[in-house]
Amino acid sequence: MDAANLPDCWKAKTDPSAMDPNTAFPLEGRDILNIPQAELISAAETAPTLHDLQNNRVSRITRDLVIKSHSYTLPSEANAMKLVAEKTSIRIPKVHRSFFVSQTHGLYKSRGYIVMDYIDGLSLDKCWEILPQSIRDDIIEQVADMIAQLQSLQLPTPGPLGGGPSQGNWFTPYGAGPFTGPLDLENFFNQRLEMAKSFSRVSKSIPPFDLANSKFALTHLDIAPRNLVLDSGGKVWLIDWANSGAYPPMLEIATLVVERERCKDFYEPLLQRVTRDQDAVEQFMSGQTVQEIPAFDHITRIETWATTRSLSPPNNTD
Repeated sequence: MDAANLPDCWKAKTDPSAMDPNTAFPLEGRDILNIPQAELISAAETAPTLHDLQNNRVSRITRDLVIKSHSYTLPSEANAMKLVAEKTSIRIPKVHRSFFVSQTHGLYKSRGYIVMDYIDGLSLDKCWEILPQSIRDDIIEQVADMIAQLQSLQLPTPGPLGGGPSQGNWFTPYGAGPFTGPLDLENFFNQRLEMAKSFSRVSKSIPPFDLANSKFALTHLDIAPRNLVLDSGGKVWLIDWANSGAYPPMLEIATLVVERERCKDFYEPLLQRVTRDQDAVEQFMSGQTVQEIPAFDHITRIETWATTRSLSPPNNTD
């Protein structure tokens, strides 16, 4: 499904011993709250890996815990997960610890860490094809409910929770922001829209964005079979909150539309069960056509944030 046609260098690697509960995991039996950061960092680098893709690692440090680490594992990811755990019934890994090791030479040499529960199950990209239709239907209902709950969580300030650069396919390969408010985010999307029009990638009739009075909801922005884990009881867990933040609700739906071709029999029924403003979705998708083009002023912003945190606006919920 998701990774079938990717070259090997773009496919995540897994150490088979990470899936074996009989493996001697390095921090088994330890009090995770009192382990020094340096020891956690070492375990992140040496423990059996559940996921290893271009320096983005999820390592299993005990039978029940994993540690995620990457330069783009930012504090906002743990913030979003904690908010979801507090305000919704969405099943996600519990966050036990998180920290960010910042370097003076910017984000790309910094690294974030999140210690969270290990979810025992199969990601949907590994089992969807063999599931009976009744179980597929139940999964779709569970995921649609997740989206509805997320969209009920409204926040006043756009961007990742607690500040920082925005990540994912709606921005650039390097991210974008931090955004200082709705008008700053609106300006970014309008710049991308105008660029898409100038390259004749979209219709010139698409109207500009107007986010001055927009509502911002908590969005995951990577709801995909690879990030949905089915446990032995038939319950679905949503993992990998790296791209999450407060954005216009239709940005979440546009993400599903963009991914639809990867697995139509997952996305099509899901899209039928969510609220969709087609005009807003198409408006967001127009800017995605130039996603591969860097926004160099935002690279500077990101580096400034990583070294000084001077562009981190507060982001609170009711």
